[in-house]
Amino acid sequence: YVMIDDKAQILADSRAILGSKLTTVFVRQGKYAQEGLPANFTPDIDVDHIGELRAFNAEQFLHV
Repeated sequence: YVMIDDKAQILADSRAILGSKLTTVFVRQGKYAQEGLPANFTPDIDVDHIGELRAFNAEQFLHV
């Protein structure tokens, strides 16, 4: 599974539930992006703008 969000806490909570089945993508764009990352959480993929994800292929999302 892949989850894309600008709210890092949602990504962290989802990772806690799904574990390694989930690839997390933190988008540093949007109203929640400036809140920063929760303690002990690092997203698998980190981009400044959601449009950057167009350059990614399926393997990049699934084999992080």
